[in-house]
Amino acid sequence: MLCLALLTASLITAITTCATVEQAFFEQVEASYAGKTFEVKSGDVLKVHQGGEVTFRIGFKYHIPPPKQAEIKLEMEYDNQTYTLASIAGVAEASLTVYNKTIFSEPGYHRIVFKLIVDEEIYDIRSFTAFVSHIVADLKAEYVELVRGLEKPVNISFTVMNLGNDEMYNVSVQPPKDGSFSFQPISSQTIDILEPKHSHTFIYQAIAKEGAPAGVNAYVVKVSYQNFLGQEFTQSFIAELYVERQNLSIIPLNVSSPSVEVNKTFSLIFLVKDMANNPVKEIPLKLFINNSLVGAAQSKASGVACFKDLKVPSLGSYQVVVSYEGDYYNPAMLNMNLTAIPPKPKPFFPSISPTLIATVAGVAVIAFFIGRKAYRKLRGEELFYYWLEGL
Repeated sequence: MLCLALLTASLITAITTCATVEQAFFEQVEASYAGKTFEVKSGDVLKVHQGGEVTFRIGFKYHIPPPKQAEIKLEMEYDNQTYTLASIAGVAEASLTVYNKTIFSEPGYHRIVFKLIVDEEIYDIRSFTAFVSHIVADLKAEYVELVRGLEKPVNISFTVMNLGNDEMYNVSVQPPKDGSFSFQPISSQTIDILEPKHSHTFIYQAIAKEGAPAGVNAYVVKVSYQNFLGQEFTQSFIAELYVERQNLSIIPLNVSSPSVEVNKTFSLIFLVKDMANNPVKEIPLKLFINNSLVGAAQSKASGVACFKDLKVPSLGSYQVVVSYEGDYYNPAMLNMNLTAIPPKPKPFFPSISPTLIATVAGVAVIAFFIGRKAYRKLRGEELFYYWLEGL
């Protein structure tokens, strides 16, 4: 888009000269852009960001010896399109300054020519090129799978591509800093320059936190960069990753293939662990024996779950299944066999506890020593009587 502003009569200053030859020439062409003003000469390249506004100041002189009348025009040619910036007729001698504002919206190179024309004849030319800088980023985020709650990071790459026609400066990516995921950089977080049509890959480590929803998750990644003027730009992109639920391990603690007596109560104890080998609490388990639900238990803080007061009615082999089904972890199952054996025969003599045996033994030892002492005393008295009778 091209915007033109023309200042003419109020800027004409008459001058006095003795010249008798037709003259028309540019004194100076200046451009004001991004807070700076500089002279533009033929052959120069003016670099402008897309959408940038440039104010041109075109100063020129002309002298038309009287009594000749002439038409003086200042034209601007922009990509082969011609615009008249000033037109003066019948003035013999003057200096003129014209201001023109141009907004450069189309990226790429554009040819600009200022022409000073007297009666359709070109007297002076100022020709240069405007390069309109256009920078735009694209992002390719690697699709990875994370296990929820597992403190084992997964590498994820973010590739930034410069789809523009000019350099990007101080390029960086910013994954989300809060929410369901944690991203930690393991490579440089910023690159100084990214050339047009080039790309750079940033590597991060990602973790899915405990509360991350299972399945496909969308998140926002921001790409920040600067143009040649130091102006900052930020683009936002939607990326996706997949969150997997953890697997659980159900481990038998008391026996792996138990043998139990028919019609005698017994217990089965299991330990529940996650993929990081940590005990997991509050996991509801169900116990099936030969496809019949016989019990339910929940793991404690130690990860231990206990099924008590179990019985089997007859001899043989039984299939035992311990299972978990829930929304947070993947379903888990343990299969094991249980063998029912005849009850052990009762002993002829009732069993005596070790404590009772020790007590009886102690009493017997004490009685032995007391009896021996009494016997010796009694025996001594009998010998004494025998001695008296012999006297």
